[in-house]
Amino acid sequence: GASQTFAMTGRPLAKYADVVVAIVLALALLAIDPSPHMMLGDSQSYLMTGEGTPVFYPPDRSWLYGMICHAVLGWSHRLVGLVVLQVVLQAAVVVLLGRRLVTGQRIRIAFVTLISLDPLLVVYTRFYLSDCLAALAFTGFVACLSGGRTRPGLGALTLGCLCGILAIFLRIAYVP
Repeated sequence: GASQTFAMTGRPLAKYADVVVAIVLALALLAIDPSPHMMLGDSQSYLMTGEGTPVFYPPDRSWLYGMICHAVLGWSHRLVGLVVLQVVLQAAVVVLLGRRLVTGQRIRIAFVTLISLDPLLVVYTRFYLSDCLAALAFTGFVACLSGGRTRPGLGALTLGCLCGILAIFLRIAYVP
C-alpha cells in the first residue's frame, strides 16, 4: 500500500519518477519543435484514409492507423494533434522498456532520459507514421507475454495477444 511505499522510499511518488521524466522531456522537446513532418506515400495515405467519395482506404498500408489519424485530426482540427499523440505514445514506449529492461530506479531514470533524448526517436515522432503506436503495441506484447520472473496470468496473456494483434494491424513488419 501507500504506507509501505512511503516506508521503502521515503517518497510515495518516487516509483513514478521515470514516468515524470519521460513525459517532461517529451513535452519539452515538443515545445522546442512541434512541427509535423511528412513522408510522402505513407503519411499521405494515413491522412487521406476515411476521406473522399468513395472513401479511401490504403491498399498497402494500415487502414487502422489511417482511421486513428482521421479521428484524432477530426477531434483536434490541427496536424499537431497527431504529433502530440505520437509523442505521448513514444514516452509510454520508453517507460515500458525501462521498466522491463532496467532494474534500479536511478539507472532506469538515466535510461529513460537517454532514450527520450535520442534525436532519431524525437524526429520520428514528428512524422505521420504508424510506428509509434505499433512500437507501443509490440512492446506491450513482449512485456505481457514475457512475464519476467513469473508466468504471466490469463489477463496478461489476453492483453499480450491483443497487443500483438494490434501491432500486426498497424505494421505488418511485426509478423515473425
